Amino acid sequence: MEKAHSNNGSYSIYWITIVVFLILQDSNWYALKGNWFGSQNGRILWGIFVSFAEVLIILYLLRLDLKVDWYQFARNKLQMLMLILIGIIALAGWSIFCNNILPITYNANERNISSLSSQYPVIALTLGSIVAPVVEELVFRKSMLQLFIPLFHSKIVAVIFSSLLFGLAHWNFTQASLFNQAEILGVVLRTGIGIIFACVYLKSKSIYSTMIMHALWNFWD
Repeated sequence: MEKAHSNNGSYSIYWITIVVFLILQDSNWYALKGNWFGSQNGRILWGIFVSFAEVLIILYLLRLDLKVDWYQFARNKLQMLMLILIGIIALAGWSIFCNNILPITYNANERNISSLSSQYPVIALTLGSIVAPVVEELVFRKSMLQLFIPLFHSKIVAVIFSSLLFGLAHWNFTQASLFNQAEILGVVLRTGIGIIFACVYLKSKSIYSTMIMHALWNFWD
């Protein structure tokens, strides 16, 4: 039986982390869908507030795990850097495969990111290369794998399921149906990316390795 390692001795903190993430994400999605704010600037400010609220709350909730993971990262720097490099190469290979084999087109989420980047590049860079990597790695890798490995009694099933959820999290359901080519292929692309992140995390046993890898990939991509 496969077991996850809980650094703080309790799995409840991972459920709380996931619930906090879902609540704040839902508030952001429905604020946009319901047009809670009359102007684009208002929607952007709300998105920034939600993003930074997420990262601060989740960092606090998982502070004990972060201390242990930092020790693991700091005492194995060379190994961590090698794993990050291998992970980046794997991400590049997967991206090249998808873009050349599958008819990948921009989905709604990517169009929103592209629009934000063109209008507010500093905000887009901060959210995409700092906030998103921290939050997503702590939710989809740290929390979900800690919960799903003992739940499914299998690292492979846990990795695939958490990665599928990661892919689905990048589907903007308020603007597009999942059942169109761009959204389906977007989920496939990001599920593969999630599997690579999960493998690096499990091998390194430090969430900092995938945070750094995720940040570098978002910056490059």
